[in-house]
Amino acid sequence: MLERADLLVAEATARRTQTNETGRAAVLLPFVAAFARDEPVHAIDLGASAGLNLCLDRFAYRYVTPGPDGVRETRLGAGPVDMVCEWRGDGPPAGAIPMIASRTGIDLHPVDVTDADQAAWLEALVWPEHAHRRERLRAAIDVRRGMDVAMIAGDAAALLAEVEAGLPAGPLVIWHTVALYQAPAEVHTELDVVIADLSRRRRVLRLGMEPVVGMPDTQVRVGPSFDRGRLAATAHAHGRWVAPAYP
Repeated sequence: MLERADLLVAEATARRTQTNETGRAAVLLPFVAAFARDEPVHAIDLGASAGLNLCLDRFAYRYVTPGPDGVRETRLGAGPVDMVCEWRGDGPPAGAIPMIASRTGIDLHPVDVTDADQAAWLEALVWPEHAHRRERLRAAIDVRRGMDVAMIAGDAAALLAEVEAGLPAGPLVIWHTVALYQAPAEVHTELDVVIADLSRRRRVLRLGMEPVVGMPDTQVRVGPSFDRGRLAATAHAHGRWVAPAYP
């Protein structure tokens, strides 16, 4: 390792840290499904990296809930990407996999998973001891390569209205996972204004999963503004568990 230190430093300096933790799809799924009901939704991922989570309807999920009478288990979906998530709530997380009408990822520097070098960089960002995450990432990349996903390079606040205007009629889900906490306050304000405006034209769910200062775990919030949104759940940052919040 030390004899290659100069190469490693040069590689890391030239690239950006753009993880694409597919385990977060298990956190998103119940809330997307509850919003979608039986209607296909247009999905937009802000800070999408490679857009892997835009394929959440093609993954297999196993939600487990330990209890005094044993472990309750809910299985949803099918596919080569196997998600195991502890559901810390009452009842099943969802009744069905949501239908996705279109998939759009917006990122300042999208990752092209058809490029072996860029896909290898995503793998390099997985902690070395997390072999299961690495295998799951590889499976998700294979799924993503076969999906029709529009990846757009640019600032989400500047592009979101244009992207929405080009979509057919139908409900819209806009999500972001452990991405926008890095954005300055003015970007949050601009996004809030744009999403509030979109909500006047069609049914929109904004679903944010972000770290919040002073909170030990990521928060899942819904509403036109993440900062002022309603708490829907707390969750492990890699999607190992999710605890829904009840009114």
